Amino acid sequence: MGSSVGERLHRYFSRYWPWAVDMLFAVCALPVAFLVRFEGDLPGGPLSFSWGYTLLVVALVRGAVNYTFGFYRQLWEYAGRREFILIAKATASGSLLITALAYMRCFPVLPRSVILLDWFFYTAFVGLFRLQLAATRQNNKAESPKDSRRVIIAGAGAAGAMLMREFLGHREFEVVAFCDDDPLKYHQRILGVRVEGTCDALPQLAKRLRADQIIIALPSAERSRIREIVTLAKKTGLEVKTVPALFEIANGRVSIRQLREIKPEDLLGRSAVKYSDPGLLAGYIEDKVVLVTGAGGSIGSELCRQIAQL
Repeated sequence: MGSSVGERLHRYFSRYWPWAVDMLFAVCALPVAFLVRFEGDLPGGPLSFSWGYTLLVVALVRGAVNYTFGFYRQLWEYAGRREFILIAKATASGSLLITALAYMRCFPVLPRSVILLDWFFYTAFVGLFRLQLAATRQNNKAESPKDSRRVIIAGAGAAGAMLMREFLGHREFEVVAFCDDDPLKYHQRILGVRVEGTCDALPQLAKRLRADQIIIALPSAERSRIREIVTLAKKTGLEVKTVPALFEIANGRVSIRQLREIKPEDLLGRSAVKYSDPGLLAGYIEDKVVLVTGAGGSIGSELCRQIAQL
């Protein structure tokens, strides 16, 4: 009983302690706005009753508006453009409500320039706080255990970036590098992981970075280029997986659950031919010596595997 109550309190504290920080930012942003607007002067004095009352009302309004907009139900370590648009909308709504209350004489009327500066500073404080919160939590997750699998992602485009974001929540994987054929992306970073060079350098990268797995995240690349990259990846002797083709990604996102082994149709650029009667093919090759040209490649090796089963 006691432990469940303690866990519940810990959960509520973890979720809502930023609420107190946001209200503290509200108490700080308004005086800063006055100091900037009036060149260091606070009208009425910082310790006056009207100042204290105004700051209390402003802090409560900010906290209530932020709660209404769902600030404290967000996982900020995965924050993106939508979440920061949410911050701008919430802080602007709070400023409008504060302006309305001021004109209703709930507290002294605030100059329009001060209201705008207050909105700017409060938005900056809240946004930077969320960025720091996200960076701290991602860094904590990025400290992978010693037995994590070291992964190289071939493809620094949208699919590779989405996959990298997925990996941030799985400590059993550690992405050590990207590679990409676009020279403009060389030495750039995606969520802190560097694009080390071209996909042609996969064997050297895998050896230098002691990789355990290679993932090909190039769903829209030409099949001829995919075949070349797969051949290079197979030379490393590491496990090689791929993301689905574009038409297979129904929701436009890539997840770890969608990773799979390389299939012949990935290399051919067309659907695999299915035959319902194995005996039909067996009739052509039974009791015969079969020569498969190019058996060392991905397509030839798949043919050998299927023939060996007959």
